[in-house]
Amino acid sequence: MTQSLTNVQIKEFESRIKHAYQAGGMDLFRCVRTITGVIGNQIQFPKMGTIIANRGAYLAAANPQDPNFTAAVATLYPYYADSVWSTLQQLTVNFSVQEALVQDTSMAFKRRFDQVLIDEWAIGAGYNIGIDVGGNQGFNYEKWNYINRRFMQKNVPPQNRWILLSPAAIYQLMQDARFINRLYLDQDIIAAGNFSFSPVLGMNVRWVGDMEEGGLPLVGTTRTAFAWHTDSTGMGIGQDVMLEVNKIPLQHAWMVTGSAQMGATVIDSQGVISVQYNETYEPPFVPGGAPLEKRSK
Repeated sequence: MTQSLTNVQIKEFESRIKHAYQAGGMDLFRCVRTITGVIGNQIQFPKMGTIIANRGAYLAAANPQDPNFTAAVATLYPYYADSVWSTLQQLTVNFSVQEALVQDTSMAFKRRFDQVLIDEWAIGAGYNIGIDVGGNQGFNYEKWNYINRRFMQKNVPPQNRWILLSPAAIYQLMQDARFINRLYLDQDIIAAGNFSFSPVLGMNVRWVGDMEEGGLPLVGTTRTAFAWHTDSTGMGIGQDVMLEVNKIPLQHAWMVTGSAQMGATVIDSQGVISVQYNETYEPPFVPGGAPLEKRSK
């Protein structure tokens, strides 16, 4: 009996490679003012103040007012991501190394787009809601109300308001019946287990998990989320993501190269709010009223 055949048996690999779980990115692309094809390393977003209509007398002399034009400037920076693999290494696996690396590189740049915006909000938010607002350190209903109150106070339009949360914040909010009870909002919003990418109580929700680029700021157990209006923030893109696959003859290898040029700035800080909360806080369940169907009987 040829027992030695086990020494030369072929090892089969499943051809569909499993990428590490990672954020795909670009969730915020349509949530800010984005200008593509920028020439140069800066882009200027003009901002205009207000003028007042004053009561006057007939035929009175005109009193011109200055609306106080200013400009917010975003500086564009280059970003790169490169990977190399051996020509012969490709022969040892039955999946396309090139295809896998291109996909990973593309996701890296999409996450960087989101991170550039997060970093700008961290330094440019015009108002901060402290960790103790609402009677506990979690992300709670009162913090949400404070955001809406602040936006209304500063006359931020109700359309195109956004909020970016961590999964922990969504978990904390879903312990409050006011976020999951049909009496308060559409039950279909949370049917899938969260209400991301849906309009909830005056804001469109986005979420971001762990990111190698940093993600939402975290100091100890204190996380910072952000709420903003579309026109409050500008993103300039000089070069969109460019991916190339080139041969390296001296190394008998191939290289995937990725590059992009982008930059962001806060145009109007009154339209950006930071919110601090404790990631590890375990909220008690807050019951609400009876479901709408029962109340109607």
